[in-house]
Amino acid sequence: NGNILTVTDIKGIITREYDALNRVTKYTDYSGNIITYTYDAVGNLETLTYPEDKAVNYEYSVVNSLTKVTDWAGRTTTYEYDANSRLTKENRPNGTTCAYAYDEAGQITQQKDTDQTGNTINQYDYQYDKTGNITTETMTQELQTVQTTTIVMTYDTHNRLATYNGLAVEYDADGNMTKGPLGGELKNFTYDSNNRLTSVAGTTYTYDTENNRIATTDANGTTTYVINPQSNISQLLIKTDPNGQKTYYIYGLGLIGQEDTDGTYKTYHYDKRGSTTAITDIAGAVTDRYDYGPYGEQVGHTGNTVTPFLYNGRDGVMTDTNGLYYMRARYYNPEIKRFINQDVLLGNITEGQSLNKYAYVNGNPISYTDPFGLSRDITAQVGAELLLNAVTLAMDMTPGLAEAKGILQIANGKDIITGQELSRLGEAGNLAINTLIDVGMFTGVFTAVAVAAKSTRIAAGTRKVFTAVSRTLAKVGAKAGELLATTGTKVVAKGTVNTETFYRTISKEDYEILLKTGKVPATRETFISPTQSFAEGYNGITVEFKVNVGTTNEIANAGVRDFSDLTKNAYSSMPTVQKGWNSSSAYFKKEGSQINIGLGKGNGLDIFNNNIVDYKVVGGR
Repeated sequence: NGNILTVTDIKGIITREYDALNRVTKYTDYSGNIITYTYDAVGNLETLTYPEDKAVNYEYSVVNSLTKVTDWAGRTTTYEYDANSRLTKENRPNGTTCAYAYDEAGQITQQKDTDQTGNTINQYDYQYDKTGNITTETMTQELQTVQTTTIVMTYDTHNRLATYNGLAVEYDADGNMTKGPLGGELKNFTYDSNNRLTSVAGTTYTYDTENNRIATTDANGTTTYVINPQSNISQLLIKTDPNGQKTYYIYGLGLIGQEDTDGTYKTYHYDKRGSTTAITDIAGAVTDRYDYGPYGEQVGHTGNTVTPFLYNGRDGVMTDTNGLYYMRARYYNPEIKRFINQDVLLGNITEGQSLNKYAYVNGNPISYTDPFGLSRDITAQVGAELLLNAVTLAMDMTPGLAEAKGILQIANGKDIITGQELSRLGEAGNLAINTLIDVGMFTGVFTAVAVAAKSTRIAAGTRKVFTAVSRTLAKVGAKAGELLATTGTKVVAKGTVNTETFYRTISKEDYEILLKTGKVPATRETFISPTQSFAEGYNGITVEFKVNVGTTNEIANAGVRDFSDLTKNAYSSMPTVQKGWNSSSAYFKKEGSQINIGLGKGNGLDIFNNNIVDYKVVGGR
């Protein structure tokens, strides 16, 4: 099936095992650490088992929103959502909660953490401008006094830091900073052939062949990491320090908490950017507090907890002891407010900020984060939105997938997975797509996308992601849509923005088939409805389908109708229904004040499936 079973280099062997649906069930790293995975009927991760047989169980709602996480010690975290699938409340194992309030645009207006007695741990209130930028952020706790320091920096024509307090900064031919500021002094940085940082200021870094950081070594010794690369956003599961002391990390919608070797458990609390602002013990008492500057500079810490998950810690960004922030693809230095090596993604002249390959989140760290070190994403994606954001970040990190996603987003002006508005590059983006098409590259890119997605980063969610990419491509241009390769996944790309809308409520089993194939599976009659309210009258998952304009007329050409005046007036020349219609026809039937269509098992269903442009879950019970 094209699944990668082993990856070997001089450091060792990584192995994977798969189930019949090509989902990873077992992962073994260089050191022999084994992680296993089980899934529910629709492909959601059900059990994640760490080395040492520590299992975390996950439960979901009918619309696949994560609702409950239970770890090996029986500690549970639950999530509550509103009718729009926005996270409204987190209930944590130590009795603390976090509540979210939203405005009409779906933006978080308040994020409030309380302990089990109702006392406030953290509270953040937000106001926005018309484009979604945070204009005011009000918090309950007092910020630490910030000591100001004057630093003079100059830059060259490539947006590289040229001098730091009059001292020259140096780079190699690939744009990696080889001598630059760290801790107020110039330090030497070294890199491997993949432009990964390998050493700086007495600290060395080790990576596996899939670019996961698996160890750091400094004066105190070597710290090793067990990484779960199969998550939509890679996760550090176990950290072992030079003394052999282990810390285990538990995840739900981001990092929930940690358990130390002696069983001590602590819970993380965050601001809207996912930065750790407080840590509480098993009783819900605050043990640590953290403050940050606008660009992530740590300006205050009270408490004794040692953790790498500080700035953007919820999303896996690690703060190293030397002051660098490990953001997977690159390292960010808050001291100079920029990355130490250049972005691999191309910018465009129509948006000046995108041309600066060292800038952090295009100069807007208040409203954006970049936990993958590649492209900015809107902060605080919670609930279902956080999971989607994780998928889009995983795509950014996947070879081939990142480039295709970036090109589509440039043209579309939206993140292709989350649908969030991004900085639109307009005609330049369309030109980029057309250029790829003209040189015959687009199909190849998407073939690489499918292979890369199946192999490592997002294997469990490959079909969902690839189908989402394919659906988006259908909206960006007919020419591109015509060139898509299916690569084992139903790709529906007709290249039209104008669509017709239908609804259908289906079982979980049929929804899984839809995700895998892109097709509505046949039932005895397979009815679709033009209204959501009618479809929601049935038990199951309600799905909204967008189909090409003209689909209804095409189905009508193979249709039969009932004997009502409504269908007779609408389709006067259509023959009336006969026994056995469902094998070759579509049945146009009056139900209430509307006409629903039974697609049957044959021609009508085929026409509908061949015209699907997009679909999404809109409800369920």
